[in-house]
Amino acid sequence: DSNGCEAFDTITIIELTPLDVSADADGVDTVCYNVSDTLEAQTSGSAPPYTYSWTNGITSDTGNPIAVVSDSTQIWAVTITDSAGCTDTDSVTLYVNYLEVSLTYEDTVCYDSSTTIEAVASGTLPGYNSTYTYLWNTSETTSSIQVSLSSDTTFTVTVTDGCSKEITDTAAIYLYAFPDIGIKIDSFPV
Repeated sequence: DSNGCEAFDTITIIELTPLDVSADADGVDTVCYNVSDTLEAQTSGSAPPYTYSWTNGITSDTGNPIAVVSDSTQIWAVTITDSAGCTDTDSVTLYVNYLEVSLTYEDTVCYDSSTTIEAVASGTLPGYNSTYTYLWNTSETTSSIQVSLSSDTTFTVTVTDGCSKEITDTAAIYLYAFPDIGIKIDSFPV
C-alpha cells in the first residue's frame, strides 16, 4: 500500500477427485424369490458425506446398504450425491430365480391299467443348498407317481425348492375308447 505495508494470505485449493459409485448385490445377480437381499453402493472420490437415493424410495445419508425383497426381475438404481452437490448413478439388475418343471407320461392308456407320471424340475439357483419338493393332488410327495385309471383323470404336481416361486404343472390322462363289440347269434338247425 502507500505506507509500504504488504499483506499475504494463503488460499488452499483442494481438487476433488471425481465421484464414482458402484452398485452391488452381495456379489450375485440372481436372487431367490421373495427373500431379502442386500444392495450396497461403494463410493469413492469427491467430498463426503454422501447421500444415497435408491429407486425404491429410500433416501438418507445412511441409506446404504439397503435390504430388498424381489418377486420379479428388477433394475435397482442408486444416485449418490456428495457434499459439493456432485452426483453419480449406477445400477444393478436382480434376476429372480424361477423353477421349471416338465412332466413325462402316457396321455392315453387302457382301462384299469397303470402308468407312471414323472416330474422333472430344473432351475434351482446355483450354489443354493436346496432340494426339490413335490406335492401331487394325490397327496404323494415323490418326483414320480404310479397311477391306475378307471376314468379320464387329471393329475397336478406342485414343485418348490425353497428359493424360487413354486410352480405347478398338470397331466391329463385319458382312457382309450372301448371298442364296440357285438355278438351275432345265428340260428342253427336242430
